[in-house]
Amino acid sequence: MSISLKIVTPNMTAYDHDVTEVQFPGFEGQMGILEGHAQLLTLSKPGVVTIEGPNGTERFLIGKGFAEITSTELSLLVDVFEDIAAIDKDKAKSDLLDAEEALSRTSPSNKDYSFIADRVALSQARVEA
Repeated sequence: MSISLKIVTPNMTAYDHDVTEVQFPGFEGQMGILEGHAQLLTLSKPGVVTIEGPNGTERFLIGKGFAEITSTELSLLVDVFEDIAAIDKDKAKSDLLDAEEALSRTSPSNKDYSFIADRVALSQARVEA
């Protein structure tokens, strides 16, 4: 039994394989997807996607986006896709501190607030990956 997984960023199709299971960070919490899942359209948030497939267990960092789920397919449309092994943890920690500082100086009514909050979430995901 398998499900077709496609992870797409604005620049490329980052992942396109048949897999047996996918776990990803949904807006309301961690989601696990197997073949036969009910149809669903939901938000994803920055974090680690874990894939069980032909290459064994694979883990990648994804950014925020959307997940479209059918009984045989999962499409993750995300703004970031990174190999966890390539993440520089020291830089990620530094980026997180910078983003948190910028957020603390920004009013929620500021037009840049949500952009900065997204930066904090993605930086936090990189640190925790």
